[in-house]
Amino acid sequence: MAAFQWDERRLTKLRTMQVILCALVMGCCMFALVVGAAFLKGNNDGQNTAAALLIVIAVCVTAADIVAMFIVPGMIASSQCRRIGERFRQVLAEKTMAASEAEEVLVFALLSVRQTVMIVRGALLEGAAFFWLVISLAFHSPTALAASVALIVALASTFPTKKGVGTWLIAEVRKICQ
Repeated sequence: MAAFQWDERRLTKLRTMQVILCALVMGCCMFALVVGAAFLKGNNDGQNTAAALLIVIAVCVTAADIVAMFIVPGMIASSQCRRIGERFRQVLAEKTMAASEAEEVLVFALLSVRQTVMIVRGALLEGAAFFWLVISLAFHSPTALAASVALIVALASTFPTKKGVGTWLIAEVRKICQ
């Protein structure tokens, strides 16, 4: 049997599935760390040690997620948009479909890219926020609660709007059509 043929649309859907699964796994792993630390809560020294350890881990995870949030989605978008642009120019050159139809296909392909980027950014922020929430719950830490609220606000601020997505689409279509 021949290998399955992966085009850009199919790869985008696969990447979306991968990102969602990674976010789910990371959430479980973070919770597992907190549960493990809860076993150390036998006495006050154990509780303080567990809380301190988890806070250090949470700070590192948050820092790594914030850095990744600025790098990874851009890399994904750049790579995917370049491939989409190449395919779009090829379709126009070969005249395999009308220009208006090709533009519609282009816009939907770019919307898939934007969706993937949003999911990646959101998953990174959500994982860190969830980790801080669980630490707050387990150790009654107002600092951890404040960190989670800040991350949740940052996540909510990435909500896709017609204006924001439309502006991004116009810029990407211009890049591709140049």
